[in-house]
Amino acid sequence: MKASKKIPAVLAALMLISAAFTYAQVKPGKAKNVREFIAGCDSVWYYGIDVSHVRVTDGKKIPKCSSYAPVYPQAWISYIEQELPPLTVVKPGLKVKGFTYVPVDVQKPTARVVPDFIIGIDYSFPLDTIARAVKGYQLSQKTGTGLVIIAENFNKPREASSIWIVFFDIRSRELLWTVKQSGPCAHMGYTAHWGSGVVKGFNYFLQSVN
Repeated sequence: MKASKKIPAVLAALMLISAAFTYAQVKPGKAKNVREFIAGCDSVWYYGIDVSHVRVTDGKKIPKCSSYAPVYPQAWISYIEQELPPLTVVKPGLKVKGFTYVPVDVQKPTARVVPDFIIGIDYSFPLDTIARAVKGYQLSQKTGTGLVIIAENFNKPREASSIWIVFFDIRSRELLWTVKQSGPCAHMGYTAHWGSGVVKGFNYFLQSVN
């Protein structure tokens, strides 16, 4: 009986893991996985994090929307930039030949959220939303491979932040590889709590490609 009771719990855990970490090769290519894809990139232009699409699932904080909206987007960006330093963590983690950090092209203009960004239900968005976001970026670089983190959901019941790690062709704006990842949140304060989930999620991604 004990053994039979353990089986559903194990299956549930495996389902959670697979749901939290999803690879998607959007454009057919020679690479069999994202590790091979990154290894084949001569250089990457890293644009930081786009928080403009995020929703925070935290019903008790819904009345705080108007006061939180002007404050926390930039606070999350600053926290993530500090805890995921582009030149000492992201660059060596990707192990690409060339790496350029360009925060002004995407990260700066998307440092905002919709007024009702705090909601009471789970939230996710499809690849179509990512594709539209990438096509809308005003980029100074005209060719090469771009990388952006797009925040999806900061979820209080799950105590986790979910993000999309997006590689795209800068010239055509085609999505090349996307990875959906989530990370646990355990810090105090609205900035560090949700930001820590983003940082852990991205670090899990880096571990998976090395």
